[in-house]
Amino acid sequence: MDDLTRKRQFVRELANKLFAAGKTIDATELAIRLNAAGHMTGYGTEFAGERGTYMLIRGVYYWLDKVINSHDESTAVARAFTKPDGRYAYGV
Repeated sequence: MDDLTRKRQFVRELANKLFAAGKTIDATELAIRLNAAGHMTGYGTEFAGERGTYMLIRGVYYWLDKVINSHDESTAVARAFTKPDGRYAYGV
């Protein structure tokens, strides 16, 4: 499994758990969890809860919704992750 696939799976599984529990985390917390799990950005740096983290959320949403047609899981991604102000990080 390549690095991007591992990151996608990590975000997918976390989103499903959070959504099922009715919880959310912000992009900064997602970045902390990605870093703790050993995931790096495409540039080989740690996630900071900024552009790279939001791009990953968007990419996982698109992959789930458009590529593998898992609409329930893409909804989980859209609803599980927020901006620091509480708004969804990726709107549908």
